[in-house]
Amino acid sequence: MAQISLVPGQFASANSTAAVATLAVAFPAQTKVGSLLCAHGGATAAITSITDDGLNTWTNDIAVNDPNVATDEAWHTYNAKVCQTVTIHFAVTGAFAFVAVSEYRGANRAYDPKILVSDQSDGGTAANSTCPDVTPDRPGCLTFVINRDTGAGAATWNSPFTLLSQSGQADCDGYYVQGQAAAIHADANNTGDTHWHVGMVTFIPEPDATLAMPKTMRGPRVRFKMPLARFTPDALPVVTFDGALMAAITPPWPSPVAETPSVVASGMAPPNDLIP
Repeated sequence: MAQISLVPGQFASANSTAAVATLAVAFPAQTKVGSLLCAHGGATAAITSITDDGLNTWTNDIAVNDPNVATDEAWHTYNAKVCQTVTIHFAVTGAFAFVAVSEYRGANRAYDPKILVSDQSDGGTAANSTCPDVTPDRPGCLTFVINRDTGAGAATWNSPFTLLSQSGQADCDGYYVQGQAAAIHADANNTGDTHWHVGMVTFIPEPDATLAMPKTMRGPRVRFKMPLARFTPDALPVVTFDGALMAAITPPWPSPVAETPSVVASGMAPPNDLIP
């Protein structure tokens, strides 16, 4: 079964309590060609764009400016070129900025693998902060989740999600890869807080090569014996002469050997006869 997987160790985060216009973070190592890269960011200002040193094009998936927790956003780029440093750009200078990035292999590269998005503010309870369900149509999908609260609690994730980064006490991101196609929703733990925002983005894996190719069918070998072609030449035609018919045919000219003198005397030359 084809499925998406996190590249081991390839996630990082950064934050700034001071007001900034941009904020950069570096992966522990250069990313690989063709990877799916996900980013989680926010501040007191909205994000206008994300850039990296590989010149990839980033797409926004979730952009929320919640009155209680400020901005909370998810972005991604797929089939990415090699890069290492990612920079988020804010609309205006904003404080309490953060950014977290992670790298995945096995996502669809032929077209954008993003298929489903869901998010909600103050959904569920502080201990189980949720958003509406989505249902991927195939197994092996990646669910990338984001969470931000006011900072009164310690944002983290409940099962089955794996925590990636906590760039600050008020925010975290994580992921889960589904073995089966089934309904799923983000489930964060913001115990001790009164407000939060939770979101999720689902990505499909590359097509399963074993399903795209027909299975080889084997059976007993069948040998066909072709009959030998034998050719018999046609019988040669037999020519026979009718004696009576041949006797009836009188040459128009006397024999050139016996009658040459008389022919010459008559002043006429028989065909094909040389006159001396």
